[in-house]
Amino acid sequence: MRPERVPVAILCGGRGTRLGPLTDASPKPLVPVLGRPFLGYQTDLLGRQLFRRFVYLTGYHGDQVESWLRHSFGDKLDMVFSREMEPLGTGGALWNARRHFEGPFLLLNGDSYLDLDYGALLEALLAAPSGVVAVVATWRNPDPTGAIEANNLALSENGAVTLYQKRGASPRLTHVDAGAGAYRPGVFGFFRPDDRPPVSLEETIWPRAIAAGGIRAFPAAERPWDIGTPERLAAFERRLSEKAALTT
Repeated sequence: MRPERVPVAILCGGRGTRLGPLTDASPKPLVPVLGRPFLGYQTDLLGRQLFRRFVYLTGYHGDQVESWLRHSFGDKLDMVFSREMEPLGTGGALWNARRHFEGPFLLLNGDSYLDLDYGALLEALLAAPSGVVAVVATWRNPDPTGAIEANNLALSENGAVTLYQKRGASPRLTHVDAGAGAYRPGVFGFFRPDDRPPVSLEETIWPRAIAAGGIRAFPAAERPWDIGTPERLAAFERRLSEKAALTT
């Protein structure tokens, strides 16, 4: 499937409270990283892999996100915006934008960066049985103490996701949700009429799909980087600086 035909949805609606004053007047995806809004790095990464259709799921200060993207990428990408008027959660935001996804699509968190072959992620979904509605990128954490990242996924021997648990350690949890996945529209079949916002995709919808054998894992060779706290933001900036030094 040609990447330029595949929508890339990016969740950009979060408040980012853990970043303190950095998000008092600006949304988390626009937090400066080495002087440039974080969302630019993420959009560039997908653009280099020839993805051209983007659906930005905006919320908090969504007008700023939309204005910056139009100014920075308006002549390069096919962009649409789905704005939430109240906090809907990751699942609610996706449901709100469902009309934009007639076939397979990618979904990324708007505060995490994962250096990955997204075309290969998509192909893994297309090769999976029709009952698989998502193939999510996972990273095997080498640090069981959780100092780098806390494990939140358990996998079977054949790569099916068997458990998502956001809080609480367990020896069953061996991998980290890396913040990106390829989805079929069938995922919307796991939403229920009585779901009330905010609805978490990971904590509400994933368990239903997991119980049906509907989510598989895709191994990521590199760790995900997120900017959810000042410490993690600084770590990502160091990583970018290191990579830049290696290429000069």
